Amino acid sequence: MKSMDTQKNIVFVAGAAGTGTNAFVDLLNTHSRLCIAKDRFPLQYQLQRNFSPSLFKVSRFCDLRYTDRLRVQMPDEQGKADMDSVAEKWGSATWVGDRFEGDLKIIEDALLALPASRCLLALRNLKDVAIDWDGGLARYSSGLCSAQGFAEGCSHWSKQIARIQALVGKPEFADRIFLVDLDHCFEHDVLVRDGILGFLGLDNDPDFITSWDSASEQARRQHMKGRKVPKDHVATYKKAMTDSIRQLRRLAMQKATHYRSFV
Repeated sequence: MKSMDTQKNIVFVAGAAGTGTNAFVDLLNTHSRLCIAKDRFPLQYQLQRNFSPSLFKVSRFCDLRYTDRLRVQMPDEQGKADMDSVAEKWGSATWVGDRFEGDLKIIEDALLALPASRCLLALRNLKDVAIDWDGGLARYSSGLCSAQGFAEGCSHWSKQIARIQALVGKPEFADRIFLVDLDHCFEHDVLVRDGILGFLGLDNDPDFITSWDSASEQARRQHMKGRKVPKDHVATYKKAMTDSIRQLRRLAMQKATHYRSFV
């Protein structure tokens, strides 16, 4: 393992709690050059404000400690197997990283602390985020307990959309944040897929292409099902909606178009 203990390029996958980046990370990891964990160091980020490059060396990355995560979030047997897979893939990866959903101030701090790092920042519609919050899926978001409920989900989403706007508006992050619209990224042929590859300087990978096509078909089927805003929360939903998400979605497509030319 020590022979692989050199510093890799670092990428974060981030989004508001309930954004649904879990499946997105699984998709990214089908690329042979990407090795991204899920909530690997939430306590280091949130409590210690520790973003040391040493966290992203294989000897430390695969060394699970209670100072990294809440005890309730320590991995089960499958999680430990996933970490074994990370160690096996590390040598071929050019980008390693971590997924974090929740307070996006942490991502800003991480990007400032790691000047060469990059971020895939996910967008998701208010309705699905709030419904998932109402179902309790964000209860232990990124290691710390969050409030539950549709209204709480709307409030969190609104605050995080505002923070995303502020983040992408900063010149120092212009070339380091790639917005991924998870609601529409499969509707534009391979534009977003190739945009991600261009942003990270990666070549096409057969497994990644196959997995993207499969995810695209699955997204189409799920979109057909749809979900409705609960009747008693329609007013809350409408109040939380702003034009900000539309502006961010347009920016996401612009970035994808720009970076696609790098592939």
